[in-house]
Amino acid sequence: MLWQRLDLTGRNRGMQEEPLREEAIDAILSRYDLNEPKFYEKIVAIEAVLFSHRQEEQSAKREAERKTQEQNRKAQAAQQRARSASRPRRR
Repeated sequence: MLWQRLDLTGRNRGMQEEPLREEAIDAILSRYDLNEPKFYEKIVAIEAVLFSHRQEEQSAKREAERKTQEQNRKAQAAQQRARSASRPRRR
């Protein structure tokens, strides 16, 4: 429940774009009467791992999309060359 609240209210943007804001962590911990350094540090540590993992996933996804687009461009260029080569040349 705590993490869902933080994830929903503690970011200006999605998880892939922005980590939790410090004031959001502080507010949620205060609301649940858990505002102690050990809880704060644990949340920050978890968030650092999750955010880093999500960033890596997004980077891998962008790279895969880039490679797919490059392969598609190459295939289209090859098709274009094949069409051009198969057309009779006019003199």
